[in-house]
Amino acid sequence: MHGKNVAVVGTDASAIQFVPQIAPRAGKLSLFQRATALVCAARGFSHRSQVAAALPSFPPLIMRAFRQCIFSRQEFRVLGFLGNRFVRGKATEIATHHLEKQISDRISVLH
Repeated sequence: MHGKNVAVVGTDASAIQFVPQIAPRAGKLSLFQRATALVCAARGFSHRSQVAAALPSFPPLIMRAFRQCIFSRQEFRVLGFLGNRFVRGKATEIATHHLEKQISDRISVLH
């Protein structure tokens, strides 16, 4: 592959693993994506953060409420997969906003 033109169709899990490995060696690398993926920013935090370190010191009732909030948020997302148009629409809005912030040279996002 050294110096050759390389084309990759798809940007999913396999491409994520091998494209960074071959890109420096390829003469020209072209990536083709069939459809724009909906990607939302992670809202997590580092397990080494002060917040994560403090969580075990909270009373059990607060920890139970915290876990219930996380569980409820995840369960709410399932409604979008089951066809709820409101939830699916909100998820699409969030993902589109994230894509528009990340991609400066886009031709179109989700069109």
